Amino acid sequence: MVPQTNHLAGYLREAAIVEIGEKYRNNGFRIMNEVGVGNIVIDMVAEKSDQKIFFEFKVRKDNRKSREELLEVKKLAAQEGAEYHLVYITPPPEVAVEIYDIDDKIRDYLEQYIPAGIQKLAPQSNIEEARDVEIDTISIEPNCITIKGTCLLVVSLQFSYGDISEGQVEDTFVTSFNAKLDAELNIISLDADVDTSSWDDYDPSS
Repeated sequence: MVPQTNHLAGYLREAAIVEIGEKYRNNGFRIMNEVGVGNIVIDMVAEKSDQKIFFEFKVRKDNRKSREELLEVKKLAAQEGAEYHLVYITPPPEVAVEIYDIDDKIRDYLEQYIPAGIQKLAPQSNIEEARDVEIDTISIEPNCITIKGTCLLVVSLQFSYGDISEGQVEDTFVTSFNAKLDAELNIISLDADVDTSSWDDYDPSS
């Protein structure tokens, strides 16, 4: 999994504003952020004696400001006798992590070790499928690989009262997991946090 583009763009932009603002502040400039002039908002303005600089920060693939809006800031800078600096920020390359058959491995493991949250809903249940697996972090050590992420668990819940079967219900649950894999990518252990909040009103004793 890779970070959402809009979140990453915001982080990179704020980091650049702080870094460049600090650099100019250390050189005697007064720094002002988000300066409004009429309908125009300038990302950052740096001033020292008779020198003024308008800064705009643009992250690749971020449409926070249109090309036309950036041109308006550039025109305003010319009218105010200020320098115009467009800081163009390139995000780091995206890295996708995939582990072959990880969805089946998660399903097989949790079928053997049913998560406590599912057991509370129905003593008899089957993990039918683990899908839409997204790996957020991966840590590789000499004898162990640790992965953290999310998936959707498709579960069949079997309800009964005494010896009488009341039927089966299939539902899908958002699940966070923390798994340890061996060198052959088999799951050694897996902690699953299953979101069963959609069943909060269910009373198994009723």
